[in-house]
Amino acid sequence: MRLLRAVVLLFASVAILNAQVTYDRLLNAAKEPQNWLTYSGGFASQRYSTLSQITPENVKDLTLQWAFQQRSTEKIRGDAVGRRWCDVFDPGAQ
Repeated sequence: MRLLRAVVLLFASVAILNAQVTYDRLLNAAKEPQNWLTYSGGFASQRYSTLSQITPENVKDLTLQWAFQQRSTEKIRGDAVGRRWCDVFDPGAQ
């Protein structure tokens, strides 16, 4: 039983390690703009994408795909954008 537990733990550990983003990929995040590898896009934290599917010409064609109506008037704090806090809601929170 101990051996089985150790083998399962070993395989789970290998799977977790393989799922991580490598330091090299993070350093070269600009080479794969289709993958947003860090919270701010890359180590430069510019939160800017070079992808070109949305342009000044076609932005007018974008439509709302999802909305959430908050039941409470309480503000939910999120990450600071600039130096101001933004109000956010996590629909998965209990």
